[in-house]
Amino acid sequence: MKHFSWPRLVITAAAAGSTYYLRSVLAYAGLQPLTYLLPVLLAAYLFGSVMAALATIFTLIVVHGIVWAESPRGIVFTQQYFAGIFTYALLSAAIVWSSWRREQVLARLDESLAREKEAREEAEAANRLKDQFLATLSHELRTPINVILGYLQILLDDRSRNPRRALEIVHRNAQQQARLIEDVLDVSRITTGTVQLAAEDVRPTALLRDAVESLQPALVAKGLRLEFGPVDEDAVISADPHRLRQVFWNLLSNAVKFTPAGGTVSARSTIVEGELEIRISDTGRGISKDFLPHVFDMFRQGDPSTTRDVSGIGLGLNLVKRFVELQGGTVAVQSDGEGAGASFICRFPLQRRASEARAG
Repeated sequence: MKHFSWPRLVITAAAAGSTYYLRSVLAYAGLQPLTYLLPVLLAAYLFGSVMAALATIFTLIVVHGIVWAESPRGIVFTQQYFAGIFTYALLSAAIVWSSWRREQVLARLDESLAREKEAREEAEAANRLKDQFLATLSHELRTPINVILGYLQILLDDRSRNPRRALEIVHRNAQQQARLIEDVLDVSRITTGTVQLAAEDVRPTALLRDAVESLQPALVAKGLRLEFGPVDEDAVISADPHRLRQVFWNLLSNAVKFTPAGGTVSARSTIVEGELEIRISDTGRGISKDFLPHVFDMFRQGDPSTTRDVSGIGLGLNLVKRFVELQGGTVAVQSDGEGAGASFICRFPLQRRASEARAG
């Protein structure tokens, strides 16, 4: 029992037993009717309803003992005796019930306070994440614009020995900034419910290959090995091709970003339990067990500092999850910890196989 303990039981029993000695004092003060209710009141006030109920039982035993020892035998088990016991039990029950009701109110109040505290802590954590996100966003936006402005100034001053190389750097940083802004806008559209998907029958493997090809320069630049396949070329699902390509690009660019030189990035697709499974894996830095449950949370990053060695604002994987789920799919992550790489698994309901459609 929640409110039971041996020290409380001893005190309650002692209070009930003390009525034998207090009854004459209380009778002298005119409080004799309260004599046998005092232990119940004391237990209810100090220890709660459980001890008050036990105090009632203990006091009944004391009362019965007093009546048996000091009163004429004829008074025991008479109507008067039972009427007194009933009255006492009724009053004690009222005290116990009132104590129990008070405990219920206090318990609900404690639960409300705990929920309020939890909600406040969650709100404070969300505010900290948003502040962190804004700081990261401002840093990530400022970095490419500084590069763009710097190289444009060099070009305007005719100080560039290789104008084409300078323009390529400007173009790459402009694309990076455009992607950052588009991610922020996508989150806003999803949050407000204004995002629009144009679903059609598509072959995800073709879109996956396009995403891999678009990241080929980054793979080569970092000295990464690509494993593409096996893939199911005939699988057809219902999805928005633009958003699906965005999902694959985000997952592949993440794999490239977090895999050190000499590592491997792999992409494959298979049919599993009637669904198309697309798995993108890497041999990169992996994900800690503590952070793994929060991988898809908005604004969350394993290393939120602006001095980290990889860029990002903590929206890419959240967008992946949202776009996959909006298209009827699921996404999960697997990692054995830091340094063990990671795998992202997307599953989509299979519409049909293109070869079956041709055969029909």
